[in-house]
Amino acid sequence: MNLNRNMKPELVGGLLAVDVGLSTGFARFDGRGRLLWHGSHNFGSAARHKRGIFHLTERAGAVDWLALEGGGPLLRHWDNEARGLGLQTLIYSAEEWREVLFPARERVDAERAKGFARQVAQRLIVRDNPSGPRDTQFDAAEAICLGVVACLEVGLLQDAPAGILG
Repeated sequence: MNLNRNMKPELVGGLLAVDVGLSTGFARFDGRGRLLWHGSHNFGSAARHKRGIFHLTERAGAVDWLALEGGGPLLRHWDNEARGLGLQTLIYSAEEWREVLFPARERVDAERAKGFARQVAQRLIVRDNPSGPRDTQFDAAEAICLGVVACLEVGLLQDAPAGILG
């Protein structure tokens, strides 16, 4: 890997997880699977969303993986950007990543799953103390949880962080 000497060491390697939608959640994990920063942004239109991809990937720095949840044209824009940057891409449905991380009782319906995602994300925020808001919107919480599953899949984490599932 060619390292940019001006880049902060914690921003080299790792993973960017994105809950793709007009309201997009995102979470950046380092090479050890720790949450560095997170947030959400309501782009309001597909055109603004497409332009925003560059800014989010630029902010993420030199990541190795991009984990995405979503579909349709917005997902294709992310996938195209990832290919252009030479990133390995993991694409999940909400049901796929929730099945890996959440107990069955927390996956009964989307509303319950989103509420549990906020609880899990809050515990990870307390543990890792990332930059970003201390409370999360649903899309940011889901990006954080998606990121944990992706970090498990690619080997940045061996197990889900202790205590985040309650």
